[in-house]
Amino acid sequence: MLETRLLNSKDLQATSILFDEYRQFYGQNSDLNASQEFLSQRIEKQDSFLIGVFENTKQIGFVQLYPSFSSIAMKPKLILNDLYVSESSRRVGAASALIKAAEKLAIDTGTYSLVLATQLTNSSARTLYKNSGWTEEQEFINYNYRL
Repeated sequence: MLETRLLNSKDLQATSILFDEYRQFYGQNSDLNASQEFLSQRIEKQDSFLIGVFENTKQIGFVQLYPSFSSIAMKPKLILNDLYVSESSRRVGAASALIKAAEKLAIDTGTYSLVLATQLTNSSARTLYKNSGWTEEQEFINYNYRL
């Protein structure tokens, strides 16, 4: 049985381990202390929403969303920035449960839209989002400027 809920400081240790694994998935070196400090700041400053997915009370994944705004619509939006499920817990519906929890949060907070980006090569994530009813952006191209 999968359960989702908003995370808080009591969940920091388990979430930090998953967050560190997530960063490694994207080619970063493991740094559990920095991961824990980063998430601690997000929770303390309340500048993101963290939702966890649990299987039999064990946290197996998370999604992190950042509030933003659509200037065109003049309404709030949420950026689904991070979604991760531990490798040993994949294919049980955890990622879909996190997507549904993010969508519910967006509705509950009066959000205009949810947006996300994923690597072109991450075919499993792209399939998940498409199967969850998300549409691939065809109108805009994203750019990054690293400092």
